[in-house]
Amino acid sequence: GRWKLSGFDNTPTLESGALYATVLRDMAKFDDAEAVAKKCLDTHIKWHGKDDASALAGAQLLATIIDPNSNNSKQAVILGKRAVNGFTKLGGDSDLRTLKAKFDLAGVYAARERYAEAEPLSQEALDGFEAAPGPTHKTT
Repeated sequence: GRWKLSGFDNTPTLESGALYATVLRDMAKFDDAEAVAKKCLDTHIKWHGKDDASALAGAQLLATIIDPNSNNSKQAVILGKRAVNGFTKLGGDSDLRTLKAKFDLAGVYAARERYAEAEPLSQEALDGFEAAPGPTHKTT
């Protein structure tokens, strides 16, 4: 059956909604994907405010879903920037959420053929991931 846009009353439902939105996007059902992702974002904002990490993740997701050729295309860049700025404020430049949001925003720029903005941003994110602490694996 068709996934309903009503009934967002718990976190697992929202998480499944976000996953479903990405599936719809991957099936090129952009209008449906955008509607589901926007409903998720609006619910997160209603529950926690627009600066909460879950709302920032929702903005980040919606930015990657909006069709570059749609009338909402500029909104994708705005949402992507909101995610980057919000995660930077919450965790700093080297926070993995910030770095992932930068990669996603670079993808949003690239999809809109704004390569002059996409390339340095993706390089900045890549440099951040390479400098991030974590387990190392020896190569033989």
